[in-house]
Amino acid sequence: MLFTSLIWAMILCFPHPALPKENTLSVATSIAPLASLIKEIADNEAEVICIIPPGSEPHTFELKPKDMVRLEKAKLLFAVGWNFENFIKQLLIHLSEKVDIVEVNKGIEPIYYASKEPNPHIWLSANNIITITHTIAEYLSQIDPSNREYYFKNAQSLITKIQELHHRFSQKFRSLKNRSFIASHPSWSYLARDYDLQEIGVLEEGPHQIPSPRAIKDLIQKAREKGTKLVLADRLHNPQLAEMIAREIGGKVLYLDVLGSPDTSCWELLERNLEPIYQALSEHEQPDNSN
Repeated sequence: MLFTSLIWAMILCFPHPALPKENTLSVATSIAPLASLIKEIADNEAEVICIIPPGSEPHTFELKPKDMVRLEKAKLLFAVGWNFENFIKQLLIHLSEKVDIVEVNKGIEPIYYASKEPNPHIWLSANNIITITHTIAEYLSQIDPSNREYYFKNAQSLITKIQELHHRFSQKFRSLKNRSFIASHPSWSYLARDYDLQEIGVLEEGPHQIPSPRAIKDLIQKAREKGTKLVLADRLHNPQLAEMIAREIGGKVLYLDVLGSPDTSCWELLERNLEPIYQALSEHEQPDNSN
């Protein structure tokens, strides 16, 4: 009896993982930044399924059978929309039970490509994240009304963090004279709008859409005239071209993280990109010799 009592005492004293909740709400999303948002808003009240793994090209991603199995139990699929997720058509054809799809671009003013299509890279903007957070909290509340107050409390806490981050970097970017850059892919257009930065050109609007030699020449000339020294890039979109442009303008390539991971909070991902952009632009500020 003494031995048994000691065993039970040891079990009770040591931490052990909580058992999963019964009937946990399952929701899915396409990319890691949306998954991190949902996790922060829902916390332990929902299981979040992220379909596109980090390091994959979202524009060309195709569903695998294992993805279809994971999606079978999802009540909602949060998607960027604006033709960003090509796999959704495949999903609607093959999924045995229809899943409700929520496009989180609702309420966001689009920036358009030259092709007149809306730019879907909306998650890399503080202002957009706030709008997306409201959308996610509202739709989670619709399918799980008993936790509505909880979802909106978490959403407001997240929004406060984003607002503080946005205010801090608004002040920092306001001090810069040279705010122009070239983008290897149009991932940064909404971030540029947030902070009055100037994106003077994009090297590749879509996968494998390489600009013509004439367009490259014109862009280099424009960058030289404006004193642009910065190329924003990620390694999914033609880093060789970005490096070549940087050499021609006497500048540098700054490689940034567009998608993060489901375990990286959206505001951490935003800060992880904003700080290097600010530092890179600061390096090329002309000294004030007026005094």
